[in-house]
Amino acid sequence: MKAFIKEYFNYSKREIRGIIVLIVLILLVFFIPPIVNYYKVDKKNDFTAFESQLNNFETEVKSKSKIKLAESKRISYFNFDPNTVSISDLVKLGLSKRQAQILVKYRKAGGNFKKKEDIKKIYTIDNILYKKLRPYIKIAQSEEIAKSNVVLKEHLETDTIENKKFKIEKTEPIIIELNTADSTELIKLFGIGPVLARRITNYRSFLGGFYKTQQLMEVYGLSKDTYSLINEFVKIDSSYIQKMNINTIEFKTLNKHPYITYLHTKSILKYRDLMGGFTSIESILENHLMDSTAYNKIKHYIIVK
Repeated sequence: MKAFIKEYFNYSKREIRGIIVLIVLILLVFFIPPIVNYYKVDKKNDFTAFESQLNNFETEVKSKSKIKLAESKRISYFNFDPNTVSISDLVKLGLSKRQAQILVKYRKAGGNFKKKEDIKKIYTIDNILYKKLRPYIKIAQSEEIAKSNVVLKEHLETDTIENKKFKIEKTEPIIIELNTADSTELIKLFGIGPVLARRITNYRSFLGGFYKTQQLMEVYGLSKDTYSLINEFVKIDSSYIQKMNINTIEFKTLNKHPYITYLHTKSILKYRDLMGGFTSIESILENHLMDSTAYNKIKHYIIVK
């Protein structure tokens, strides 16, 4: 037994060195971290930049709040008639200068506010602003005007005023049909000069006619503001639209249309060649020759014969 134990614990020099190294490593693993932590200097995080940004943000918010408060203090509500109110008074009521100018332009173009809701015709005036203004809108026909209308009616019935015959010609607002109007007629519209009038007629020729008034905004240089001013004074007669027969039209002619792309033209004519022609214009959409957005535009300009 003694011999066995002696032999079991009898190590070579190489094994003894390995044991010593292992013990040293174990001791290092246990004692080095506490020593390192003892001498470690805690690094403080620098929040200066963040605090600076936070302070700037708070300052900006406070500044904007002060501006809004100042603006709200400048707004004063009072009764007004949109048919006569000035730009400066509209600004006092809380409208921006641009909103006020558009309202006055609409009025100068012949627009008239007959009821409170008519002020929403000015597209820059949203429901929130309208609700604020509504209690102060007073579109009243004054007693003097009402009385004068009664008197005028009586005189019209007798056709005499102080024994002098007269005729009153009733004037109607000018309504222009876009598919037949020439440049001289178009310039009668507020905001439409000779250049825009020429662009409208040129674009109408490219299209083959208008099917809705909103197409005017596709004319280069005609802004939404101008459109809002003239929209009430134009109309469309779609019977004047020049339509294209997709069973006979040539590639070059079809490809010229503003709503037709090169790929559309290629697909349509390829389908026509393969199928021997179209039986209905709906075939374009059914066979995915163009998307629904393009089809809903072009369908007004094509026919099948």
